[in-house]
This record gives sequence, structure tokens and C-alpha cells, in this order.
Amino acid sequence: MEPSARGASDPMADLEALWSALLRQRRAFLLFCGAVLLAAAVVTAFTPRAYQAVAVLQLLPRAGKEVDVDAVVQLDDAGYLERRDHARTQIQVMLSRSVREEAGRRFLAGGGAGWSDAQSVAGYLKDNLEVAPREDTQLVEVKVTHAEPAVAAALANHLCEAYLDGNLDLRRDAAREAGGWIDAQTASYKQAMDDAVERVQAFKQANDVADIEETVDGVSVRLATLNEAYASTVAERVMLEGSAREHERVVERGDAAVLASAFDDPSLAAMSREYAVMMAKSADVLARYGELHPDHQRAREQLDGVRALIEREVARNLAAEKSRLQALRRQEYELQDEIETVKTELLAKDSLASQFLTLRAEEERARALYTSLGERAAEVGLQAQTRLNDVRVVDRALPPGQPSKPNATLNMAVALALGVGGGAALALLRDRRDYKIRTATDASRAFGEVPLLGTIPTLSGQLEPIERALYAAHHPRSRHAEAFRGVRSLLDLPEQASRALMVTSTLEGEGKTDTVIGLAATFARLGAKTLLIDGDLRLPRVHVVFGLPRAPGLADALRDPKRLMRHGNPTEIPGLFVLPSGTGGDDVNELLASPTMAHLLPLLLGLYDVVLIDSPPAAVVNDPLALARTVAGVVVVVRRDRVPPALAADTVAQLKRVGGRVLGVILNDVPVDPSAPYARSRYYDDSEKKPASS
Repeated sequence: MEPSARGASDPMADLEALWSALLRQRRAFLLFCGAVLLAAAVVTAFTPRAYQAVAVLQLLPRAGKEVDVDAVVQLDDAGYLERRDHARTQIQVMLSRSVREEAGRRFLAGGGAGWSDAQSVAGYLKDNLEVAPREDTQLVEVKVTHAEPAVAAALANHLCEAYLDGNLDLRRDAAREAGGWIDAQTASYKQAMDDAVERVQAFKQANDVADIEETVDGVSVRLATLNEAYASTVAERVMLEGSAREHERVVERGDAAVLASAFDDPSLAAMSREYAVMMAKSADVLARYGELHPDHQRAREQLDGVRALIEREVARNLAAEKSRLQALRRQEYELQDEIETVKTELLAKDSLASQFLTLRAEEERARALYTSLGERAAEVGLQAQTRLNDVRVVDRALPPGQPSKPNATLNMAVALALGVGGGAALALLRDRRDYKIRTATDASRAFGEVPLLGTIPTLSGQLEPIERALYAAHHPRSRHAEAFRGVRSLLDLPEQASRALMVTSTLEGEGKTDTVIGLAATFARLGAKTLLIDGDLRLPRVHVVFGLPRAPGLADALRDPKRLMRHGNPTEIPGLFVLPSGTGGDDVNELLASPTMAHLLPLLLGLYDVVLIDSPPAAVVNDPLALARTVAGVVVVVRRDRVPPALAADTVAQLKRVGGRVLGVILNDVPVDPSAPYARSRYYDDSEKKPASS
């Protein structure tokens, strides 16, 4: 006996149905996959080859002043974590037209060919240059694509060199600007120093006091000290003014965070390190989850908070710097006042000496300022010539050995995925178009609440039609007979009034006659006196199977019930009697729908335990619809791979609409799966060939 079918909602049943559809349409599936793969191979073969050269840069932290008064400032390791905005800005600088044109000039100057001028190279790079950060690192990849590997590598390297030199020039420009301002101040103070020296010499010559310096007492020493302090204060004030002016310009540009390293503030340095760490985390969250992820938004809010703290701290340091500048100015004024006081004292003691000391003080002050500015000019000049850069080349681009376009592996992988997906969709569409009921699951889905009574296995071998119809009766221990016994168990009919059943099908050729004969033989073998009526008055076949005359039969009894006293003919199967179809005619539908048929069935149920009626296909003629009203139940036979589900379901619906009680469906001609556990059971025996006995 066949095992019960899986439920319609069973996922395994859905997978099996899908697999079965693919197997049935495997030719279309394979042809589609092959066509897609062939198209991908052709496109890949004829696509022009392009090579992508990659150079790798590292964005180092902003070092600030590499050269201080006495030593080179050490680079802080925490500063290597550049904030994301800076990295994005640098990437845009690398993609800028000026850098691309400079790369083009260097390429052409190095003997490169293929373009007429640097603007042409820049235009090509605009469409074939890619600059992107490497995830979770401080590295930036510069990628250039070209049909020639060597040209791609040369363009990538020239672009990196142009960017590095331009970045270094920007760093030098600030030092050059400060140096120019210091040079202008130095020239002015040099002239002041020369004038002071000339005035001292003129005073000595005019007053003939070459030895006046030896007569100066402690007051003169004090005056010299004040002059020296004044000169130092003025020099410091001048430098601080230049520094404050530069810092204010940076703040006005909105880049206050750049000044974090310009102030000697531990808390600001700690904030900068914290900001760099948080920026790296934000970049990591962005790379992992995207810009709209809540974690990234929170990270951005934290970054904005730290940036605001840095800006406030920078503002505080800038305010302190301005306060220091004001203090120096006050100190300068105070020193001037004190110098004037000392000069008054000297004038009171010795007018001539006082005049000399004044001239000497002016000379020394001018000399001190000139010397101080000269030292600072040397330091700034050294910074302007620095080769220290905050970008370095990690890997120069090399001519690639394999083309980046077309990507044969990727193309074929995508083609395979499209081929499999599209082939499966095509196979399912074709299978749905040609879809028939093939499995117990299909039957359950097609008929909904109408139960599946069982499946009748396919009979193997070359059998004659009569032999096939009587197979269950002649082989009671066969799998075929066991399937009918399973259907009989589900059709347990305890009441006499419900023992009149009609067996029909949707279309002809579904095996309804063989099924009703096998079912009748099974009831007879159970000991029930069974009458099999051939209700197919148009194409009767039951009398042929049992070797009986067609008439007299059902049609004759319906035309003249009094004239036909004998209703059933005994058969070779004990307990099974047959009422043939009888004489045909043009009135067969009217006969089956007549009140005589309704009165005949109760009469027959008084003589027999079970009455089974073989009717024509319900989707072909209306005879089964007329019979369905008179019987207690209807059984629909569906041959595997013969009937579309919609047509079969519509047949059942029509039988119900006319008042028929559809008891269930029998799925006929279902092949036995040789891999099933029950396929070779010793409980089945098909070797017996004799009429079944009671």
C-alpha cells in the first residue's frame, strides 16, 4: 500500500515539487543556462582588456612644526589616527584637476605618449582614476585603469608624486609667508640699528668724549639691563603678533582642530588623541554598517562633541595668547617708562653722559631686535625648506599582470547565477503551462477539502486491457490489490442507503473502468454482495472485460423496468455481479436523469450490499451530473500526468453544484519509487494468476 501523501503545506513537499518540475523541464533549463553562459563567454572574450595599477599612500598625522628653536619635535603616535574629514579632503585633492594636470605634465615630460597635452591626460584620469581609503587603515589606494599596464602604473605613480609635492608645497607656504613678514621686519630694524650706531659715533665725535663709556656708573648698567629686557619683550611681542595673526586666519577658515598641536596644552593634546581614536571608530562603524546606522549616528554625535571641545580649548588658548600679547605690550610700555626714568636720573647726574647713554641704549636695543629677528628668520627659513611630509608612498604602482576588465571569473559567476535563476524560472513557467496532476501532493492541492482516498500504482509489463482491468482480482497479494483495499477502507459504508456509489473521471482514458472493477472486486472479496453497473451508456466497456453481452442491461431496464426482471449477471469473481449498459440510443442522458433511475437504485440496494456505477467522464458529457443526484457518493478517478489541476477541480465543483456528494479522489497510474523503503517488500506478490476466491 502506498504511504500517505505529505500535506500541501509541507516544505519538503514544495521542494520535491520544484525538483520534479526542474527534472521534467531539464532540457529548457540546461539550454537557458548554456545560452547565458555562452553569451557571457562571448561578451568576456570581445570586451577590450583594461589593466588597473594600484599605488598605496599613507596619510600621516599633521606634524605641525618639525623644527623648533632647539630640537625637532617628536611625532605623537596617537596623532597618526587622522580624522575622517581630513582623509576625505585629501582624497578630493588627489582627484582635483590641478593634481591631475600636474600628473599629466610629469607623464608627458617622462616620455609618455598617447595624449597631446596635460589637459588631455587630466580628462582621461577624470574617468579612469579611483581614489579610495583602505578599510580600517590609514592607507589610501590610488587606482588608474588603462589598456596598457605600463601606462596605468606610470600615471598612478605620477599622480602620487604630484600630490606629495603639492602637499609639501602647501606646508612650506605657511613658513614662507611667516618668513617674508619676518624679513620685512628685520630690514626695518637693521636700518634702525645702523642709525643708532651712527648717532653714537656722531655724538662722540661732536663732543670729543671717546672715553665716556668708562665714566658710566651703576645707573648705566641698570639702563642697559632694561634696554635688553625691552628688546627681548619687543621681539617676543612681534613674534607673538605674527603667530596670533596666523592662528586667527586658521580659525577663520574653520580648521581650528589643526591648531591642536600648535599650543603646549596637555588637555588639548589629550582631546586630539581622543578625537583621532573616535574618528577611527566612526570610520569602522561606517564601513561595517553604513552612514544611516544608529551606531554611526551616535559616533558622529560624539565626534562633533569632541570637535566642539577642541574648538573651545583652541579658542581658550588663542585668548590666552592674546592676553599674553597684551601683557607683553603692557610690559613694553612699562619698560619704556622705566627706561625714561633711568634716563632722567642719568641726565640729572650728567647731561652729557645721559645723552650718550640714550644713544647707546637705542643702539643696543636696535641691535638686540635685529639679532633676535635674524635668529627666528633662520629657523623659519629652515622650515620653509623642509622635506618632511605628512604623506608617504607605501607601495608604488607596478604594471599589472592580469587585466581588471573584463573579470572573467565574476562574469561567469554572474552568468551562472542568472542562468540558474532564469533557467529555473523558465522551467517553472513551462512546467506550469503544461502542468498536470502528477503526485499525491498535486491532487491534495487541486481538490482542497476533498480527500485523497489513495493512489493506484502503475502496472508494469505488457498487459492486455482485460488482463489489466482484472489484475487486482487475479493478484490479491499484489501492490495493486493492496491499493484498492486501502481505498475500500476509507470508503467504509455502514448504512445501506449509502452503499450506492458512482465512479467517474474528468477525461476519458484515466482508467475509471479499471478502477471501478478493481474496487468492486475488493468489496466482493470482503464478502459483500456487489453489483457493478455500467453507467457509461455511450462507450460501455464493463461487459467486454467480463465477457458478457451488452444487452439487456441498464438502458433496457430504464426504458421498461417491468420487462427486465433479471438485473445482474454473475462473474468469475465470487460475490460480484454485473449489470451491463444495455442497448444504447440518443436518449441516454434522459434515461440516467429520469425518475426511473432514482427508483431503480433502492430496488437494487435491496438485493445487493454494494452498488457501484461506472459513469462517463464528467468533463466530457453531462451523464455523471445526472447520476450524481441519485447516488449516495461520488468517487473521481484522476490519471497521473493527464489532467490539469484546474480542470479536475472544476469537475469536482460541478458535481457538487448538482447535489453530488464527492467522497474523494483516487490518483491512478502512479509509478512506484524504486528507492522507497516499501518498493521491494516481501509482503507483495504479483506471481499469482487465478480468479480471487471468497
